[in-house]
Formats: sequence, C-alpha cells, structure tokens
Amino acid sequence: MSFLLDDLYHRLLLFSCIFCFQDNYKMGEIVLGILGPVMQLGEWMWTPVKRGMSYMVHYKRNLQSLGLQVQKLEVMQNYHKESVDTAEMSGDRIKPEVQEWLIEADNTMTHVRQLNGEAEVGEKRFVGWCPDLKWRYNLGKKAWNLRATVNKLVEEAKFESVALGVRRVPEVQNLIFTEGFEPFEATRQAMDRVMDVLKKEEITVIGVYGMGGIGKTTLVKQVGAQVCRDGFFDSMIMAVFTQNPVVMQIQDQLANMLTLKLPETTEILRAARLRERMLRGKKILVILDDIWRTIDLSSIGIPGFDELGRCDSKVILTTRIFNVCHAMGSQVKIPLNLLSEDDSWNLFVKNARKSFESTNLCKVAKQVANECGGLPVALITVAKALGDKDQLEEWQEAARRLKISQPASFDDDERLLKCVRLSYDNLKGEDAKSCFLLLPLSRRL
Repeated sequence: MSFLLDDLYHRLLLFSCIFCFQDNYKMGEIVLGILGPVMQLGEWMWTPVKRGMSYMVHYKRNLQSLGLQVQKLEVMQNYHKESVDTAEMSGDRIKPEVQEWLIEADNTMTHVRQLNGEAEVGEKRFVGWCPDLKWRYNLGKKAWNLRATVNKLVEEAKFESVALGVRRVPEVQNLIFTEGFEPFEATRQAMDRVMDVLKKEEITVIGVYGMGGIGKTTLVKQVGAQVCRDGFFDSMIMAVFTQNPVVMQIQDQLANMLTLKLPETTEILRAARLRERMLRGKKILVILDDIWRTIDLSSIGIPGFDELGRCDSKVILTTRIFNVCHAMGSQVKIPLNLLSEDDSWNLFVKNARKSFESTNLCKVAKQVANECGGLPVALITVAKALGDKDQLEEWQEAARRLKISQPASFDDDERLLKCVRLSYDNLKGEDAKSCFLLLPLSRRL
C-alpha cells in the first residue's frame, strides 16, 4: 500500500513537471495543489492500517519483547518487596509512592500472566483452513500496550529508598491479650469509669489509685488495648516508674515503644526529642505506671497536658497514693477497690485448680483466701503455692501462719509480704528458693 502511494506521488509529480516544462504553468499548479492533500490523506489512512497489520503479523515478536521487559520488572519488583519487608521489620514506615508502585506492578504482572495464558491456549486457533487473524491482532495489540506499561514501571522503579524518615509505632495493644482476662465487679466498675472518662474531650489526665497488688497495671493495660482497638487512639505507650525512677530508663521505655532512637547522652536533649515525637500529630495514650511521688514529667520529655490535649492525646497514671493523683494534675481520680469475698474465692479456686469437694478442706481454703484481703496478686500467689497440697493439715498450717503474721498496721505492703512469704516457704528445694530470692536482683541489673 505504501509502495503504491509513493508510486502515485512520483507519477503525479512527473506529470506536473511535464506541464510546467510545456509552459502550462496553470495546469501544473493545479496538479501540485491537489497532490499535497491527497498524499496527506493517504498517510492518515495508511498509518492505522499499518499499525494494525503489525499487531497481526508480528504478534509473536511483541510477546517476546514483552517477556524481556517483564524479566526486568520482576527483578525490580522482588528487590523492592524485600526492601519493604526489611524496612517494616525494623519499624520503618513505607513511602506512599513505593506502595503504589508495588500495587501497580502486581496488577501488571497479573495481566501479563493472563495474556501468556491466552497465547498458549490460542496458538493453534484457525477459522476454517486459515489462521484466526482477529485473535492474532488482539493478542499483538495487548502485548504491545502491556510492554509500554511495563517500560513505564521499569523507569519509575528507581527509588533512592523505600522508607520514610519516621518509624512506624508498633501496635502494643495487640500484644495485650484479653481472652483470659476476667474482670470482677470491682475491676469492671473501675474499667467502665476509665473508659467513659477517656471519651470526654475535656479530660486529658486520669489517675487510677489503689493498694499494691490490687490490679491497677492490669486494668490500665486492658483499657488501653481496648480503646486503641476501638479507634479512639492511634497507639499506646507505657513506662513503669517504681519507687526510685531513673529518668533515662523511663525515656528509653517510651522511646522503644515509639521506635525512636535517642542518640543524645544528656537527659534534657533526649527529653526534647521525645517531646517533639509525641506531639507529631498522632493520638497517643500515655500510661505512666506505679508512680510513688510527684515527678516533673517535662524532664522526661512528656509534653504538657494542655499540649497533649490539643493533639487529642491523653495520660493515665497509676499510683498507690491518692495525693499523688492530685499532685500530678489528675482531672479525674478513680479508685480500684478490693475484691469482694465471692470474687476473691472464685479467683482463688481458679488459680488453685482444685475442686475442694471436701467440706473441711473447702472451709479451711476459704479461711486462707480471706487472709489474702481481697488482693488479686496475693490470692493468685497463695492459690498457686497451695494448689498441689492435698492434706488438710497442710492447708490448716497455711491458714495459721497467715493469721499469726498479721501486722499491726496492716498496710498493703505488709499484706502482700505475708502472702509472698508463704509462697516462698512452700517452694520445693533450696535451688528454687535461691532463684526466687534472685528475681528482684535480676530486675535491677
């Protein structure tokens, strides 16, 4: 077709030259005026025809060319997927453009596999005695267009890095399991109240107070996990203070949960970096556990409560002392009360793993449970220590020892101490007792 058009053009040109040579300039001009549009129209008509014929004739070549480019794309796709996996395991956040590129690459590879499947199935397709030219045309066209898409992805795949500068905060709430958690009446009342207060915009700081071993830490962990799963907060971070808090250790606890590196060696510079990170847009629930006295939180890097409130972040602190709640600026102070007698007995039986079918044994066991004073930690500790004891005399001795060890003041520390002492005395062997005594030391190292 192209040859015929070229031949026609040369014949018309020659014809016009003859007219011009014979001084018939007017006719020559007419011919040349017609020639240009005719040839332009021919080119317009021929270009799509030529492309269509190329799809049909060279469909195998298009498939082979597509296959070569797909190999390059697969190499880049696998490389970036490995880089993304490594970055995510390190807590890094992935650039949006990298995520979009990987999605588009996956979709393109799906189309390539579908096209290859069509090529395999229809390789021997005929219409009568002739090859199916329409099928070849469609296949060649798809291969050509897909190659252009693959080329574009290969060009766009040159990322300097796949990760953003900010690391992803791990979802601590997913590590707190609620399946085995059974809140008793006192715990449920406190939990419900904390949950309700957390949903109030005007409240930023909540104080939870109660005796040592009563379950404050467990309560706030469960509440934190629940409100994060429900979408009220983006993440939860937590630090334990204890009686003698060390600022840098607390900073490290918070930084680890924020996947933040603190290369600075001074408390004030580390505090500045922590504060900047905690005010970066996300709604964070900050849990400050086991506070014994008034502490300047700004020295640690925790922003002011007004600043946290503007970011929709909130603070829950736990303490044994009501006055600490007030001194630390708690807007709401929520007590966690002792377990009732019935709840204490249920918790005791669950951890002792005994049926207490004997009436005498059951009576003595209830005396032992009552001596624990409604403290969950004491009930669990004593129940596990006595759970393997089958002789009534052993339970009577435990009840006697708990009763005579009752201190005059009976504060929460002494209440726990007598229960822990009983648990220690019931350990089998000196090795087990030595390990028990080393536990507090190992926590300090």
